[in-house]
Amino acid sequence: MVQSALAIEIPTFTDEKFMTASEKVSVLKAWIRFLRHGLDPKHFTRALYKHLINRASFIAHYDQFGFADTYFRTPHDTLRFLEQFWTGTSVEYGSTLWLHDDTASDLNQAMCTVARQIKAD
Repeated sequence: MVQSALAIEIPTFTDEKFMTASEKVSVLKAWIRFLRHGLDPKHFTRALYKHLINRASFIAHYDQFGFADTYFRTPHDTLRFLEQFWTGTSVEYGSTLWLHDDTASDLNQAMCTVARQIKAD
């Protein structure tokens, strides 16, 4: 495990067909920055958005800005978004498949761990 600058452990990821280990690390670091900066839209990267809609059981909501408008406009919307990472249940599909799927489930589990750690801080 590699330690991030924010004292959050970055797991050793594996390469997969649709996502390399280094891409997973990059997305997780973007996730940490996004959460640590209070879900500030300037830290909502395209790579993070693409991961959420392609591998974390969210729909696109048209584009990155539509997604942000859906989940980060009001505190209620933001809590709904974060609830997925605190509970592990998809807010849009009501399942936990995204944590056990063939692609990026290790990253998704790490994102949940980070969200729970930051919530506890």
